[in-house]
Amino acid sequence: MREQLPQEFWKEHWQVVEYTVKDRTHGYIGGSDVSTIMGQNPFKSPLMLWYEKKGLWKAEETQPMVIGREIEEFIIQKYEREENVQVYSLPAILSEPFVVHVDGIAIDPFGSLKVVEIKNIGAFNKHWGHYYWQVLAYMHALGLQEADLAMLIGGNDFVIKHFQYNPEDAQRMLTEIDKFLKMLNGDVPPAPSGIENETDMLLELLNYEGEQVYPDLDSAYSRLSEIREAKKQLETEEGEIKNRILELMNEKQVNVMVGQNVIAHVKTIKRKVLNTEEFKDELEKYYKEIEYKQLNFKAKKGGKKNGNSVES
Repeated sequence: MREQLPQEFWKEHWQVVEYTVKDRTHGYIGGSDVSTIMGQNPFKSPLMLWYEKKGLWKAEETQPMVIGREIEEFIIQKYEREENVQVYSLPAILSEPFVVHVDGIAIDPFGSLKVVEIKNIGAFNKHWGHYYWQVLAYMHALGLQEADLAMLIGGNDFVIKHFQYNPEDAQRMLTEIDKFLKMLNGDVPPAPSGIENETDMLLELLNYEGEQVYPDLDSAYSRLSEIREAKKQLETEEGEIKNRILELMNEKQVNVMVGQNVIAHVKTIKRKVLNTEEFKDELEKYYKEIEYKQLNFKAKKGGKKNGNSVES
C-alpha cells in the first residue's frame, strides 16, 4: 500500500467517504464518468452510463483493466523518477456532484499538490485525449490547479501530459453533469450515440436469445456476405487484368494496343485539384455535417458469423 497523503496537506473541504470502484449506482459522478457525459469517450456513451447508474446494466471488466491495475504501481514509480516528486494515496473524497478516487497526489519540491492519473494504453489505441475531462474533474473536486496524466503506451513508451485547471471548461463540465443528473433522476435516458459498445449493451438488455424474430434475416445476411465477397474478388481480378495490359504495353513501349474487337490506349490526364490541407482553416466554415443511416450486422452469442457492415 502506498503511503497516504500527510494530514497537513489536506484541504478543509475534503470529505472522506466509503467508496467501491465497482459500485456505479451511488448517484454521484466519478472522474471516469465525465468524459462519457461530455460525449468524448470513444468506448462508452451517456446512455450506457445512464443504464449503469440505474443499476440496470453493468459493464464487464476487461483484461486490460485488470492488467492496468496490476502495473499501476510500476507506472507511478516511473513517474516519480521522471518528475522528481513523491506520490501519495488519497481515499475517496466527496465533493458534490463528485466522488473522486484519484490514482495519486504528488507533492513537488516546493510543497504544491497536483493530481496524478495513471493509464496503461495499448500500442494501437490512439484514444487518450478524453482523459483530460477526468483529470479536470479531479482538479475541480479537490481544489487543485495542476494535474499530470502518466501513460505507459504499448508497454514501452512512457508519456506524461501536464494540465492546468481551466475554469471555462470546468463550467461546461458542470453544466453537462447537471443535465445528465436531471435525466438520471427523472428516468429520462439520453439519446443513443450509435457506438458499437452501446449496441452490444442494448442487444444484451433486449436479450434476443430465444425465438428467432425474423427467420429470413440469416439467409439475407448470408447472401449479402456472398455478394460482398464476390465483389471483392471481381475488383481484385479487374485490377490484375488492367495491370497485365499496362505491363504488356510498357514492354512493347506503346500507348495503343489493338484487339479483334477493342482498342486499348493510355492517355495522360491532367486536372487541377484544390490543396484542401493547406487551406483547411479557411475552408472549415464551408463544411457541413451530414447524417446517414447504416445497416449493421452483429453475431449473437454463440453465432457463427462475424460482424459485418452494409451502408444503406
